[in-house]
Amino acid sequence: MSSTAVVSLAGFENVAVFVDIFALIEAVQSAVFPVGSMLIAEHVQPSRNVLANSIYATAVDVGQGMAPLATQGVIVQYGIEYGFVVSAAVC
Repeated sequence: MSSTAVVSLAGFENVAVFVDIFALIEAVQSAVFPVGSMLIAEHVQPSRNVLANSIYATAVDVGQGMAPLATQGVIVQYGIEYGFVVSAAVC
């Protein structure tokens, strides 16, 4: 999970809300990487699996880093709903 999300979640005063949201975010993350790795295993030559997984993991991390930067202006101008749309497009 990106450090930006952790910092933004740390602002919650209610610990139960923080734990619930953190668990939901991590539940999604725990499904994304294995599915991508399975697709890589099916469609990439075995000799290139390490390179393909490295590129995939880097792309996910870059997307998670870019999403907060790309969505902050959209959220301020148009609201959080459109921020989620932009975030989904970036990631």
